[in-house]
Amino acid sequence: MKRKGSHPLAARVATLQTRIVGITLLVITLATTAALSVVLSRKTDQQLEVVLARVAYYVGEKAPAPLDMHWLAGEVEELRPFDVRV
Repeated sequence: MKRKGSHPLAARVATLQTRIVGITLLVITLATTAALSVVLSRKTDQQLEVVLARVAYYVGEKAPAPLDMHWLAGEVEELRPFDVRV
């Protein structure tokens, strides 16, 4: 005897398993995205600190010379990471 609207046990188990897999993949994706974001942010901070140390060394070493702003803009673009705005 089958009631109208009832599903067999196999269909209910399959639906439950599909939902569990979907939720698990979602959690793993979110965790991986968050971890990569933190790691890349730290790497960007380290790169900026290296650039800052280099600039501080060169600025402290000699008196500032007149700068060509086109040259300076080219240097900044060359050294900066692709996802950092200066």
